[in-house]
Amino acid sequence: MKDTIKNKEQFQKIYSEGKKFADNNILICVMSGSGKTAFVAGKKLGCAPVRNRLKRLLREAYRLNSDDIRDDVDIIFVARAGLIGKKLDAAAASFNKLKKRAGIVR
Repeated sequence: MKDTIKNKEQFQKIYSEGKKFADNNILICVMSGSGKTAFVAGKKLGCAPVRNRLKRLLREAYRLNSDDIRDDVDIIFVARAGLIGKKLDAAAASFNKLKKRAGIVR
């Protein structure tokens, strides 16, 4: 797995300057950079166990489908309300659709 985005400045830069692609389950913010990733679930989605499950789903969908992603992009994955209660196949399908739309495939 790639390095993670850690500090607030990096998050804000990607949120403000990056391109956003979304569906009902996932929002991804993409920006050219050093190949870092982050997985986010906001407090409006539910209590901590719900948010942690959503982040685990996003991480696993990324891990299984990241072979063909370019190494020069920073990506923030944001879980959306549509992902609550869904299984891994829904998260993976959303991720595959969004990575093609974002043009981050090699």
